[in-house]
Amino acid sequence: MSVVRRPLAARVLVTAVVLVGVVFAATTVPGVRSRPGFWVPVDGWLQGTAYVLMAALAVLRPLLVRRDRLLWGLVAAAVTARSIAFLLFFSVVRTQQPIPYPSVSDGFWITSALLLLVALASRARHGRASALSRLLLLDGLVGALAAAGLALAVVVPVLRAADAPGTPPAAVGVNLAYPLLDVVALVLVAALVAAGCRAERPDLVLLAGIVVSAAVDVTYLLMVNEGVWRPGTPVSALAYVGTALVCLAPWASAADLQDRPEPGVAAEPDQTTRSITAPGIAWTAVLAVFSLVGLLVVEVVDDRPSVLAQVLLTSAVVVAMGRGLLTLREDQQETDTMLGFSAQERQRFAALVEASDDFIAIAGLDGRLLYLNPAGRALTGIPAEADVRGMSYEAFRPDEELERSRSVAMPRLRSSGHFESRTWLRHQGGEEPVPVLSHSFVMRSPSTGQAFALGSIQRDVTEMDEAQRQLQRLADERQQLLTRLVEVQDDERARIAADVHDDSVQALAAVQLRLGLLERQLDEHLDDEQRRSLATVQETVAGATARLRHLLFDLESPARRTDLVTALEEAASYVLGEVGVTWTVHGERTAVLPEATRVTAYRVAKEALVNARKHADATHVHVDVRTDEHGVAVSVVDDGRGIEAGHDESRPGHLGLAGMRDRAAVAGGHLEVEAGPEGGTCLRVWLPLPPSGDAVAQ
Repeated sequence: MSVVRRPLAARVLVTAVVLVGVVFAATTVPGVRSRPGFWVPVDGWLQGTAYVLMAALAVLRPLLVRRDRLLWGLVAAAVTARSIAFLLFFSVVRTQQPIPYPSVSDGFWITSALLLLVALASRARHGRASALSRLLLLDGLVGALAAAGLALAVVVPVLRAADAPGTPPAAVGVNLAYPLLDVVALVLVAALVAAGCRAERPDLVLLAGIVVSAAVDVTYLLMVNEGVWRPGTPVSALAYVGTALVCLAPWASAADLQDRPEPGVAAEPDQTTRSITAPGIAWTAVLAVFSLVGLLVVEVVDDRPSVLAQVLLTSAVVVAMGRGLLTLREDQQETDTMLGFSAQERQRFAALVEASDDFIAIAGLDGRLLYLNPAGRALTGIPAEADVRGMSYEAFRPDEELERSRSVAMPRLRSSGHFESRTWLRHQGGEEPVPVLSHSFVMRSPSTGQAFALGSIQRDVTEMDEAQRQLQRLADERQQLLTRLVEVQDDERARIAADVHDDSVQALAAVQLRLGLLERQLDEHLDDEQRRSLATVQETVAGATARLRHLLFDLESPARRTDLVTALEEAASYVLGEVGVTWTVHGERTAVLPEATRVTAYRVAKEALVNARKHADATHVHVDVRTDEHGVAVSVVDDGRGIEAGHDESRPGHLGLAGMRDRAAVAGGHLEVEAGPEGGTCLRVWLPLPPSGDAVAQ
């Protein structure tokens, strides 16, 4: 995954917000200020500048990034409303005498709280868990009890104050609105916990900011109700921290700034995504402490504490304790189960690796060996008792393979996570290197996805190489036998053709000449009957001579002395030219084919041309020759009437389609006959080329 960086403007604003917060917090430390109260340069100008920076930082997120734009837009609006409220209070409300309450600033503060509630509800709607566990339900119950108890503890004093003579109804409403909104926010947080929602780092920072702000508001109301509130205290610093956390939340994770993948595209796992509930009992402990503190504050601050509030807070503490005990028991059971399961898995894995006949090794990310199984030791000549830890992977590669391993294998392994190759293993005892098929891969943690080691499985292919050589020898012998068979056949054909040409054809030619001479000598003494008999004898001798010359063409094979395309052109011209059938031959003349393959392909294709002349009643025949690394294919297509039933059977004195198939099969190929693309017949023969070493290996 590519590295995602925050925009420069966001980084500058984040730095400014943090620095201003540190300075402001330092001024609230007891003893730093000469006197308590509102300090204009710090509590006014410095804090006001900080709120403007926080608003700008929050608004920048939905403007630049589309992901979760609604959620962070609501948060930006809430921070902006809070900033406007502070600026109005500092520049307008604070200068009025007496200071109005409620004021326009209170309206913006309440609006900010409402917008944060809407943002929380939006986040809860999109982050629901699929199932609820008992522990999650107990966490939610603890949170709800604590929030309800704290709400009563805060609201009851406010209601008492509301009963005081002369209190304006608007002031009573605002006094009730603040704690109620804070309580609703806390209840929503507790609901998110109880629902087991999944949260990323920005969500956790946002929730932390809302909880801190709610706690500060509650503390502020209690202090105001008791008349002990003063500006510039650590409570003011906590209020700044709460708002700062809210505006920093959308920038908490750089990975969260990427747009979500399109539907159907798997997203890369975000390692910060987790359940809002903290592991174990940490979250429960936080809620329990929160309830205890609330109980103590109620007892100390309120001289007439609400009994119901005390009961609710005490119940929250009791439920939290019960949840903690249940968690410890379940954790112990889970630990016992996992330990037993892990031991079984390790035993099975060890048995599998130790019993394997393959070289299996595990190395650190630096390439130094951590483990080598017994088969790997035996394959590389390492004694069983030898310590292999610390050996480099380069020790197992022959010198001629080292450069390839360094420049190709390892970089590709680290970049893609796996690498497969044919290579060699160096024998540590000085014997010949061992040929292997290697599959190396990066080992990652199931929980975090982080790479922690390199693994390699390598199989000895010595026997496979020997089998490959045997197959190559068999293939060579088969090709030699086929070539010899074709040579013997054609040599015998050539001998017969020579005998026929030198004997029979010459004798018939002499007879034909003598008959002609005899006819001229006896011309005056022959009657009509004798003339007809002599003409018949001459025609018979001429026919016999022509048939013998056809036989000579059938016996000889021009494919022995020329390329296949030229040989087929000669055959087409001889077979089809005499009957007026047009023809074309297409193919690559430069293709190099073994003589046995050329002769076999030629004889099958020539027989197809003869069949087209005798049986197809065609007007045009096309021959196509195609050659690739695997073999040669010859197609003969005519536009005749098509093949008829029974033509696939051999007839006495004819090769037939069955014989053509047999000839192709002897050469290791096959023959197909089907209807042509525009009618007629298409005959296609394919013959293999002699396999190379790589083809035999495959």
